[in-house]
Amino acid sequence: MINAYKNFWKNYTNFYGKATRSDYWLVVLANFLIYLIPTTLLIIILSTSISASYYGEPSTGAIMSCIGLGILMFVYFVATLVANVAIQIRRLRDAGLPWGLFFLNFIPYIGGLVTLVLYCMPSSKTDFKSTSINVTKVVEKSEAEKLKEWEQLFEAGTITQEEYDKKKKELLN
Repeated sequence: MINAYKNFWKNYTNFYGKATRSDYWLVVLANFLIYLIPTTLLIIILSTSISASYYGEPSTGAIMSCIGLGILMFVYFVATLVANVAIQIRRLRDAGLPWGLFFLNFIPYIGGLVTLVLYCMPSSKTDFKSTSINVTKVVEKSEAEKLKEWEQLFEAGTITQEEYDKKKKELLN
């Protein structure tokens, strides 16, 4: 979980990579646990403050603590906003889906449920090509084309005769 959370911060503005299901959900868990601590403290302070106010005025310290925890939670939310959007988009890309499906989050009620299902989808071996409407299949190069490339590398002096012959034998067999 720690490595996934480190990668979350390292890829703070990376909208083009991919995020596996485990990376995504471990980050969600880490963020949940981070929010859980101040939320629990806030509930404890508010509950004691409400019971104290029943018998008199709530203490200024309790009010200031609630405000401080609220500000702390808001600062963390703002700090992670871009990183959370980035990991959600990378998760969609990893599932082979267009990144624009992220905007389903803004549809009340149903959008969150739909994106929840999309984030649970397994990784895809194919990429969604957002540059065209039709998704085209990647065509494997023929052995002749591969051999031609190796020949060009040999002629350029990048590889040796032995390497070229080995690859030629491998491609022709």
